[in-house]
Amino acid sequence: DIVALYNWDKEETTIECPLQRIGLGEKNYVAFDFWANQLVALEPGTLRVRVPGRSCRILALRPVLDRPQLLSTSRHVTQGIVDVVEEKWRPWTRSLEGVSQLVGGDPYELRVALPQNERGWERRSASAVGVGTASDARVGESSVSEGLLRVRVVSATSGSVRWRLEFKRAG
Repeated sequence: DIVALYNWDKEETTIECPLQRIGLGEKNYVAFDFWANQLVALEPGTLRVRVPGRSCRILALRPVLDRPQLLSTSRHVTQGIVDVVEEKWRPWTRSLEGVSQLVGGDPYELRVALPQNERGWERRSASAVGVGTASDARVGESSVSEGLLRVRVVSATSGSVRWRLEFKRAG
């Protein structure tokens, strides 16, 4: 789900809304702010976000899972809705796989939420293979910080890219 929060006033404000009111229920959610380019801490059942004056926040929200999950991408404010064609979790290989539509020359970032539990997750490997016109696609740099894995995929040409992220249990 994508939620947009607008503040038309000059001063910063906190927008608060029960998640049930926007159809999301009482589950715990993980959120990513597209414009701030960071995770957003949420309280169970409530959306409470500070929004600077005369600006907006665009949040991608997903229910918290006990495995890695794609939370956001960098291509568009819809954070994956227009560019991720396919996404699957394969528990037997502990891999997250998908197909994304890339724009040639525009670095593309997959933002994957890693559960923060007693035995967390670590990335074991990452690969990307272009399909058709994007045959030069490859995985670039990646990083992990505060429960968020960022994997950059690059291609000089536009087209479909099949990506795969393999994980292992930490510790």
